[in-house]
Amino acid sequence: MAYTLQSKVGDLLKDAEAVKVVEKYSNESLKICKQLGDKRGISTALNRLAQLARCKGNYEHAERLFKEHLIACEELKDKTGKVGTLKLLGELARSERKFSVANEYYKECLKLAQEIGYKSYIASSLKDLGEIARCQGEFKMAKELYDESLTISLEVNDNGETMWIYRNMAELEMYLGNYDSAKEFYKKGLEVFCKYNQRHALYAMLTLGGVAALAAQDGKLFEAAKLFGAADRLFESNGKLAAKDDADDYRRRFIEIQAKLDIDTFNSAWNEGRTMSLMTAMEYANQNIINNN
Repeated sequence: MAYTLQSKVGDLLKDAEAVKVVEKYSNESLKICKQLGDKRGISTALNRLAQLARCKGNYEHAERLFKEHLIACEELKDKTGKVGTLKLLGELARSERKFSVANEYYKECLKLAQEIGYKSYIASSLKDLGEIARCQGEFKMAKELYDESLTISLEVNDNGETMWIYRNMAELEMYLGNYDSAKEFYKKGLEVFCKYNQRHALYAMLTLGGVAALAAQDGKLFEAAKLFGAADRLFESNGKLAAKDDADDYRRRFIEIQAKLDIDTFNSAWNEGRTMSLMTAMEYANQNIINNN
């Protein structure tokens, strides 16, 4: 899935020298494959370079490479590759708040996924269309799309998509002020993450930030700051992957929590969070919800 590849590239970005090596060899691979007329090799190299560009925040360059990859997929009659690239182009547009453009990519992705019976991408496309609806204030439509997406995702046991759907449903409930429902959805997503040993850093970062906001809502400010401390380690290498709306929510919540604590207390909690491993932080977030329910 696209999420897995993004997570791996996000992890790679922690090592600047490794990025340079991957880019160098990917560009060399692309050049050689073009000389040889190796269309499959061209497609692979374009996809890798596009992912790197996106994760580095070079969205214009990433868009150009993804579009080239889309053409390569069409020439290869690679419908599975095309579905994935349409999704990534949609994510890229949504990240920049180009909702009408993203909507068209997601709809095309959904149509093709339905045509080839790729249920994981059907669920993913419905979820992504729900995200656009949520960001545009169309909450009833967002809920309907999330519900349909979740049904399909559970049917095919796509744990990676399922945890994201639960996270997005939690965010919708938070927008509506339904904090108990938001906790339940976050808890379900965290249970999937921990049970199936998921490692998606962007999901973890946004989830820790969301649970921190819920903790703050309950007056648990030290716990909230601790959760943000854990999330901050992930933000350093994965923050550029977040859509602007998600990144804005993350920063707003952080500022609100920081403003409610004295500097020494905040720093103490923050530093505790910074020392936690990814899985320890996610288990702590899940326990925090259980304790505050």
